[in-house]
Amino acid sequence: MTLSERLNFSDKEMKNSIKINKWSGVNGYNQIARYCADNDIDLKQYTEHDIEGASLILEDFGQADKTTDCFYFSIDI
Repeated sequence: MTLSERLNFSDKEMKNSIKINKWSGVNGYNQIARYCADNDIDLKQYTEHDIEGASLILEDFGQADKTTDCFYFSIDI
């Protein structure tokens, strides 16, 4: 599976999830790197192209939904 396929999003906190404030200029790459470091996921198993794609998905997620200010994301191991 690609990193993008392993991303999970929710409006409720999940086990090992990170809260993302949608309007704070999310840096998807930094959030993914932080999540992987905190959860012992080796980013070297993914290509730079895959990491960049997942970062863009994370940065764009929920932007059209103005009813909430945040969401949670996690990565399947």
